[in-house]
Amino acid sequence: MAYMDFYQKSIDGKDYILVVDNTNRGKCSVYIFDISGMKIQHVVDRVLDSENFKRIIGNVSFYINRVNGIYNKEISTKFPPIYVNKPTGRLSRLTYPDYKLGTLDLETYRHENKSFVYALGFYVDKRSNVFYLDKNLDSDELIFQSLNALLLYKYNGYTFYVHNLGGFDIYFILPVLDRLNKKIWKHI
Repeated sequence: MAYMDFYQKSIDGKDYILVVDNTNRGKCSVYIFDISGMKIQHVVDRVLDSENFKRIIGNVSFYINRVNGIYNKEISTKFPPIYVNKPTGRLSRLTYPDYKLGTLDLETYRHENKSFVYALGFYVDKRSNVFYLDKNLDSDELIFQSLNALLLYKYNGYTFYVHNLGGFDIYFILPVLDRLNKKIWKHI
């Protein structure tokens, strides 16, 4: 026989209302409210067999034997679904990168115990852009022209990987940029 009962219980000087819903076969729900009607707890008991039942309180399940008491406990951690909040504008490139990649490398030769750049190139969008030393270009001008070609707007947002930048190529590129910077600021 299914039934629903209401109880008023006083615990440590506080009054509570208990609603016992036994309308579902094999399942008993107990709702605990404070005296103003605010739900405090929901407890569900499910009959497993004649000797055992499962008590669910929040995300914790207790398996209870009527004679021996609790014999197992499970904690269910359910995380709420994560919905993608796609940023727009500049931040969208940081979180959802376009993976626009390019590479850069330079080649050198030695003359009288000093190295000079004779070729510099970059590869982007399945195209090679190569610059060679000739009678009109010295090493500094060669580096400047190739970097100038690299700094076009169409390459905005690209990440360029430079072969051996930290160990070798940087020693040719940085001094040229420094000399060029000093030359520009001298005329301003």
